[in-house]
Amino acid sequence: MNTTTNTPAAPRLVEQLRQACAARHYSDRTAEIYWWWTARFIRHNDMRHPSALGMDDVSRFLADLYSLQHVAPATQAQARAALLFLYRVVLGDDRQAWNELPAPRVTPAPVQPLTASQLRRLLGYCNGQAGLVLHVLAGCGLRLSEAVNLLPSSIDLEAGRIRVYGKGGVTRMVPIPASLRDALADHLDCRAREDRADMGRGFGACGGLFSGSAMKADSDGVVTRQPLTARQVQRTIEAAAEACHLPQAHCHALRHGYATGLIAAGVDLRSVQVVLGHSDIRTTVRYTHTAAVDEAGRVDLLA
Repeated sequence: MNTTTNTPAAPRLVEQLRQACAARHYSDRTAEIYWWWTARFIRHNDMRHPSALGMDDVSRFLADLYSLQHVAPATQAQARAALLFLYRVVLGDDRQAWNELPAPRVTPAPVQPLTASQLRRLLGYCNGQAGLVLHVLAGCGLRLSEAVNLLPSSIDLEAGRIRVYGKGGVTRMVPIPASLRDALADHLDCRAREDRADMGRGFGACGGLFSGSAMKADSDGVVTRQPLTARQVQRTIEAAAEACHLPQAHCHALRHGYATGLIAAGVDLRSVQVVLGHSDIRTTVRYTHTAAVDEAGRVDLLA
């Protein structure tokens, strides 16, 4: 007598990768980028599954990518990180030989923070919730992705701190400058009223600290207001930068300004590293250059 055992099908590679990213608290954006590079690697190898490929195939793929002059070193490094994650984490190949995979030489771009007057002029054009996000970036040094993912519970006005969920699921505390506390307090009140109004109309509460206008049904069919997106904030600063004739103004420039401002004010590097959420202090050291130039500029040896 024949018996048939129903064995659940193994999850597809894309699902395995997303589950591995979620288990490590990586952002959805990181999962998307890692899958994009995985899919490109598969296409590069005639649609063969990565488990049928190996280190030599990865090395050839990266060598071809590194040879393309229009591909920035940072993008090359991103591809390498994605494929290392694929093999080491998703496929479970943890051989030490992966450490020898060639890496591109990434030369960090020089830090170019805005001056105090440029920053005031720029932020003067930034209104609404997107404008408040940009004030938070400038006043607290957050990454854009961190700011748009804040929750109302992330804000502790009594202690004057923001609980930030950063890269790799690492949580840190960041001080709230006095100049932002009233604006954040008013915004928390507005968000609470907005959620109550939405629920009164049969909608779900947004949940995020910064809300957008788009409404979307969740998996249970409940229509919920969606959080403000990073792209909406980027469009706001792009418009402000154009109005102010500041082409160098972008979201990360506000984080640069925060870091160099702390260093110029005498905050020690270790403390700056902690509030910025840098895993390596060498990243923080980049910000000392501008502060050092400004400090040296106060001395005129010819006077």
